[in-house]
Amino acid sequence: GYEGLCSTLSLLDSVGIAHVGAARSREDVERPFIVEVKGMKLGFCAYTSSTNGIYLPDSLKFSISSIEGYDSTKMSMMRREVEALKAAGADAVIALVHFGTEYQTLPNRYQRRVADSLIAYGVDVLFGSHPHIVQPMEVRCVERNGEPRHCVVFYSLGNFLSSQVWNGRISKDVGLFASVRFTKWNGRTRISSIAAVPSYTYWQPD
Repeated sequence: GYEGLCSTLSLLDSVGIAHVGAARSREDVERPFIVEVKGMKLGFCAYTSSTNGIYLPDSLKFSISSIEGYDSTKMSMMRREVEALKAAGADAVIALVHFGTEYQTLPNRYQRRVADSLIAYGVDVLFGSHPHIVQPMEVRCVERNGEPRHCVVFYSLGNFLSSQVWNGRISKDVGLFASVRFTKWNGRTRISSIAAVPSYTYWQPD
């Protein structure tokens, strides 16, 4: 619940690990999260389609960036957050999204709808999680400010580290390290390269 969320954020803060998508206060939610890397400002937003059944009262629902149900209210929230990141000076916006159907090799319609919306709102890169297995990635060419721009969607990076193993049908012990490089030239930021390196978790029973 909320107490566990706060203690987790405090632990991350104590060891210098940045975080986005969960917050202790409404003020934290409204603060754009931007990281500067080599003179480039990268804005981050994060959303989840579920809390795995953990209940939060209405007074505390601000603490999780939930898009469960994905109605017009959730879509407006996402649009506002992406626009706030751009208004705060983000050269590129990266979304981290927990969505999809577990153990499904292809993205479902909900994932595609969320991805379509985020790209339309101005997101450049989407990293997805939750299905526990690797799903396809897409490179999309969109038009922004009258110019073509490439965006990339990783629907699911699989498991980074887990005790889930091959069950005879799908591999749950495989994941991806995804890398997206940006280049900024004459005030314009573009994706210059995309890479993915597979990972494998070897699990040996006692």
